[in-house]
Amino acid sequence: MNAEVVWNICGHVLREAKRDRRSVGRTKLVKLLYLIDYECYRLTGAVATEAPWRFWHYGPYCEEIVQAAESTPGIEFQEKEAISEDREFVGYDVETWGDTLHALPPLVRNVTLAVYREWGSADLAQILDYVYYETEPMIHARRGEYLDFSTIVASRPPPPLANPWEKLSKDAIKRLRGLLERRKERRRQWVQRPVQADQTLLDALCTMAEDEFQQLPKGRLALPPEIASKLRESGEGG
Repeated sequence: MNAEVVWNICGHVLREAKRDRRSVGRTKLVKLLYLIDYECYRLTGAVATEAPWRFWHYGPYCEEIVQAAESTPGIEFQEKEAISEDREFVGYDVETWGDTLHALPPLVRNVTLAVYREWGSADLAQILDYVYYETEPMIHARRGEYLDFSTIVASRPPPPLANPWEKLSKDAIKRLRGLLERRKERRRQWVQRPVQADQTLLDALCTMAEDEFQQLPKGRLALPPEIASKLRESGEGG
């Protein structure tokens, strides 16, 4: 197991929870670590903490994870507090501040942020329901067994798009390229084609000319002689 990764994840999660005034006991912290390992395996095929998770008591559990978490530098774990006959709560205090997130590998860092953002505010019952019934290692495990993360459905990038030119003959490609060039040429001719103005356009241009802040679009404009004459007279009159 990689204790340094566990320390850095716990340091970030517990300090953020303290800032956000969120309750994170030992059980919730262990489940958040499991979810980080779960998401890392789904993305890369490897868990971040390298911990041997088991289906034990109340779900995924690893004694090594617990021991490493409770020795996180700058975090002081409190004495156990019994909340029922068979359950106890272990809280913590932050002794030193300063984020440990930057020490994690980039992917583990992003997964830690995402898991805390999604589950940091959730109560323990919500997390347990998700862990028990919606994560493959727990779904396929029996009590006491080690969890098999290979049952996780991986998130792989989509396959590259097929090249549409591969199945075309050289002659077909040549014809298509010729068609594209002809369309480009027609488009260039259309853009350069002079605009034929009528009385409606003339009235609009005169209205626009009255506004000193209005800038006319750039380009060539072909006007019939009689309209061009009226436009000049309008300009001289203004």
